[in-house]
Amino acid sequence: MTRTRFNTSHHWELFLEDADGQQVRFETPDGSQIIEVRGDFSATAPEDVPVGTAGPTCPSRSTSDRFLWPTAHDSTWRMVIDGETLPGA
Repeated sequence: MTRTRFNTSHHWELFLEDADGQQVRFETPDGSQIIEVRGDFSATAPEDVPVGTAGPTCPSRSTSDRFLWPTAHDSTWRMVIDGETLPGA
């Protein structure tokens, strides 16, 4: 998202990708599954912020070492907001 739009609904998606940019897959009892998380949010500007002021942005990439993978993975989270991949992803 190149600028923040307050008081508007936004859609976000988070994808776990390997070093080649492909979504990481895991075998489960229900078959091969990818890891992705989706949701919606909106932000409300504080009353003292002038209309048109850019809001803060969040980090777009993070290397995860908090999961136990079935095999070794060099993976990265990619965040997409309103259809745009955040810079750095």
